[in-house]
Amino acid sequence: MQSEAEIRHVADEWVRNFQPTVAPRLILTDAAGQKNFEKLGQRCFDKGHVSISYLTESYNELAAAGQLELTPEPRAKTQEELAAEFQAKELIRIQKEKLENAVPFHDKVTAFEKAKKDAEKEKARQVAALAERDRLIDNYSINLGPGRIDHARSQNLREQLRKINVTKNGKTDWVGVLALVQEALSKMP
Repeated sequence: MQSEAEIRHVADEWVRNFQPTVAPRLILTDAAGQKNFEKLGQRCFDKGHVSISYLTESYNELAAAGQLELTPEPRAKTQEELAAEFQAKELIRIQKEKLENAVPFHDKVTAFEKAKKDAEKEKARQVAALAERDRLIDNYSINLGPGRIDHARSQNLREQLRKINVTKNGKTDWVGVLALVQEALSKMP
Protein backbone atom coordinates (compact mmCIF):
# COMPACT_ATOMS: atom_id res chain seq x y z
CA MET A 1 0.00 0.00 0.00
CA GLN A 2 1.40 3.42 -0.98
CA SER A 3 1.49 6.24 1.52
CA GLU A 4 -0.14 9.56 0.74
CA ALA A 5 3.31 11.25 0.65
CA GLU A 6 4.59 8.69 -1.87
CA ILE A 7 1.52 9.19 -4.08
CA ARG A 8 2.00 12.99 -3.97
CA HIS A 9 5.69 12.57 -4.80
CA VAL A 10 4.96 10.33 -7.84
CA ALA A 11 2.17 12.67 -9.04
CA ASP A 12 4.44 15.71 -8.64
CA GLU A 13 7.24 13.98 -10.55
CA TRP A 14 4.82 13.06 -13.36
CA VAL A 15 3.49 16.63 -13.61
CA ARG A 16 6.98 18.19 -13.70
CA ASN A 17 8.72 15.74 -16.02
CA PHE A 18 6.44 13.26 -17.74
CA GLN A 19 3.01 14.69 -18.55
CA PRO A 20 2.42 15.32 -22.26
CA THR A 21 3.55 18.82 -23.18
CA VAL A 22 1.80 19.25 -26.53
CA ALA A 23 -1.54 21.01 -26.76
CA PRO A 24 -4.11 20.33 -25.49
CA ARG A 25 -2.59 20.14 -22.01
CA LEU A 26 -4.10 18.82 -18.82
CA ILE A 27 -5.64 21.53 -16.65
CA LEU A 28 -3.88 21.36 -13.26
CA THR A 29 -5.43 24.26 -11.33
CA ASP A 30 -8.81 25.10 -9.84
CA ALA A 31 -11.69 22.66 -9.52
CA ALA A 32 -11.03 21.24 -12.99
CA GLY A 33 -7.48 20.31 -11.97
CA GLN A 34 -8.76 18.63 -8.80
CA LYS A 35 -11.29 16.59 -10.84
CA ASN A 36 -8.60 15.61 -13.35
CA PHE A 37 -6.32 14.32 -10.58
CA GLU A 38 -9.19 12.42 -8.94
CA LYS A 39 -9.95 10.67 -12.25
CA LEU A 40 -6.29 9.90 -12.92
CA GLY A 41 -5.77 8.66 -9.35
CA GLN A 42 -8.87 6.47 -9.44
CA ARG A 43 -7.76 4.93 -12.74
CA CYS A 44 -4.28 4.22 -11.27
CA PHE A 45 -5.80 2.68 -8.10
CA ASP A 46 -7.98 0.46 -10.32
CA LYS A 47 -4.74 -0.86 -11.85
CA GLY A 48 -3.13 -1.40 -8.46
CA HIS A 49 -1.04 1.63 -7.48
CA VAL A 50 0.08 5.13 -8.59
CA SER A 51 3.16 5.17 -10.81
CA ILE A 52 4.50 7.37 -13.57
CA SER A 53 3.74 4.79 -16.24
CA TYR A 54 0.18 4.24 -14.90
CA LEU A 55 -0.40 8.02 -14.78
CA THR A 56 0.71 8.37 -18.41
CA GLU A 57 -1.38 5.41 -19.49
CA SER A 58 -4.41 6.74 -17.57
CA TYR A 59 -3.95 10.20 -19.06
CA ASN A 60 -3.88 8.80 -22.60
CA GLU A 61 -6.96 6.62 -22.05
CA LEU A 62 -9.03 9.29 -20.28
CA ALA A 63 -8.02 12.06 -22.72
CA ALA A 64 -8.95 9.87 -25.70
CA ALA A 65 -12.33 9.14 -24.06
CA GLY A 66 -12.90 12.87 -23.46
CA GLN A 67 -13.15 12.44 -19.69
CA LEU A 68 -10.39 14.95 -18.78
CA GLU A 69 -10.63 18.72 -18.90
CA LEU A 70 -7.87 19.95 -21.19
CA THR A 71 -6.76 23.38 -22.29
CA PRO A 72 -8.31 24.24 -25.63
CA GLU A 73 -6.14 23.75 -28.67
CA PRO A 74 -4.77 26.97 -30.09
CA ARG A 75 -7.08 28.48 -32.65
CA ALA A 76 -5.80 28.16 -36.19
CA LYS A 77 -5.23 31.52 -37.82
CA THR A 78 -7.49 32.45 -40.69
CA GLN A 79 -6.18 33.38 -44.12
CA GLU A 80 -7.07 37.00 -43.38
CA GLU A 81 -5.02 37.00 -40.17
CA LEU A 82 -2.07 35.37 -41.92
CA ALA A 83 -2.33 37.92 -44.73
CA ALA A 84 -2.47 40.80 -42.22
CA GLU A 85 0.66 39.52 -40.43
CA PHE A 86 2.47 39.17 -43.76
CA GLN A 87 1.45 42.70 -44.77
CA ALA A 88 2.72 44.10 -41.45
CA LYS A 89 6.09 42.34 -41.85
CA GLU A 90 6.31 43.46 -45.46
CA LEU A 91 5.58 47.08 -44.50
CA ILE A 92 8.38 46.99 -41.90
CA ARG A 93 10.79 45.51 -44.46
CA ILE A 94 9.89 48.17 -47.04
CA GLN A 95 10.35 50.99 -44.52
CA LYS A 96 13.75 49.58 -43.53
CA GLU A 97 14.82 49.45 -47.19
CA LYS A 98 13.63 53.03 -47.71
CA LEU A 99 15.78 54.19 -44.80
CA GLU A 100 18.78 52.30 -46.15
CA ASN A 101 18.25 53.80 -49.58
CA ALA A 102 17.62 57.31 -48.26
CA VAL A 103 21.24 58.22 -48.96
CA PRO A 104 21.49 58.86 -52.71
CA PHE A 105 23.65 56.46 -54.69
CA HIS A 106 25.84 59.35 -55.83
CA ASP A 107 26.70 60.15 -52.19
CA LYS A 108 27.63 56.52 -51.55
CA VAL A 109 29.90 56.49 -54.61
CA THR A 110 31.48 59.79 -53.55
CA ALA A 111 32.13 58.48 -50.03
CA PHE A 112 33.64 55.28 -51.44
CA GLU A 113 35.92 57.23 -53.80
CA LYS A 114 37.00 59.54 -50.97
CA ALA A 115 37.83 56.55 -48.75
CA LYS A 116 39.80 54.99 -51.62
CA LYS A 117 41.78 58.23 -52.19
CA ASP A 118 42.46 58.54 -48.45
CA ALA A 119 43.76 54.96 -48.39
CA GLU A 120 46.03 55.67 -51.37
CA LYS A 121 47.36 58.85 -49.71
CA GLU A 122 48.06 56.94 -46.49
CA LYS A 123 49.88 54.22 -48.45
CA ALA A 124 52.03 56.83 -50.23
CA ARG A 125 52.74 58.51 -46.88
CA GLN A 126 53.88 55.18 -45.40
CA VAL A 127 56.13 54.42 -48.39
CA ALA A 128 57.71 57.89 -48.16
CA ALA A 129 58.30 57.47 -44.41
CA LEU A 130 59.98 54.07 -44.98
CA ALA A 131 62.25 55.54 -47.64
CA GLU A 132 63.19 58.48 -45.38
CA ARG A 133 63.88 56.13 -42.44
CA ASP A 134 66.20 54.00 -44.62
CA ARG A 135 67.98 57.11 -45.93
CA LEU A 136 68.58 58.48 -42.42
CA ILE A 137 69.86 55.16 -41.10
CA ASP A 138 72.10 54.48 -44.11
CA ASN A 139 73.68 57.96 -43.90
CA TYR A 140 74.45 57.74 -40.17
CA SER A 141 78.08 57.28 -39.17
CA ILE A 142 80.27 57.75 -36.12
CA ASN A 143 83.42 59.84 -36.66
CA LEU A 144 86.71 58.97 -34.96
CA GLY A 145 88.33 62.20 -35.92
CA PRO A 146 89.03 64.24 -39.03
CA GLY A 147 88.39 62.06 -42.08
CA ARG A 148 88.04 58.84 -40.07
CA ILE A 149 84.82 56.80 -39.51
CA ASP A 150 84.25 54.06 -36.94
CA HIS A 151 82.58 51.55 -39.29
CA ALA A 152 81.99 48.82 -36.70
CA ARG A 153 80.18 51.08 -34.23
CA SER A 154 78.28 52.82 -37.05
CA GLN A 155 77.06 49.48 -38.42
CA ASN A 156 76.05 48.27 -34.95
CA LEU A 157 74.05 51.44 -34.33
CA ARG A 158 72.38 51.19 -37.77
CA GLU A 159 71.25 47.63 -36.94
CA GLN A 160 69.78 48.83 -33.66
CA LEU A 161 67.95 51.69 -35.40
CA ARG A 162 66.45 49.23 -37.92
CA LYS A 163 64.94 47.23 -35.02
CA ILE A 164 62.74 50.18 -33.98
CA ASN A 165 59.15 49.25 -34.77
CA VAL A 166 55.69 50.78 -34.25
CA THR A 167 52.58 48.78 -35.08
CA LYS A 168 49.12 50.13 -35.76
CA ASN A 169 46.19 47.79 -36.40
CA GLY A 170 48.60 44.87 -36.72
CA LYS A 171 50.74 46.56 -39.40
CA THR A 172 54.00 48.48 -39.16
CA ASP A 173 53.37 52.23 -39.00
CA TRP A 174 56.36 53.64 -40.88
CA VAL A 175 55.42 57.23 -40.04
CA GLY A 176 55.66 56.38 -36.33
CA VAL A 177 58.90 54.47 -36.89
CA LEU A 178 60.39 57.45 -38.74
CA ALA A 179 59.51 59.78 -35.85
CA LEU A 180 61.24 57.48 -33.34
CA VAL A 181 64.32 57.06 -35.55
CA GLN A 182 64.59 60.85 -35.98
CA GLU A 183 64.28 61.30 -32.22
CA ALA A 184 66.98 58.65 -31.58
CA LEU A 185 69.33 60.20 -34.13
CA SER A 186 68.89 63.67 -32.64
CA LYS A 187 70.18 62.32 -29.32
CA MET A 188 73.23 60.60 -30.87
CA PRO A 189 76.68 62.17 -30.77
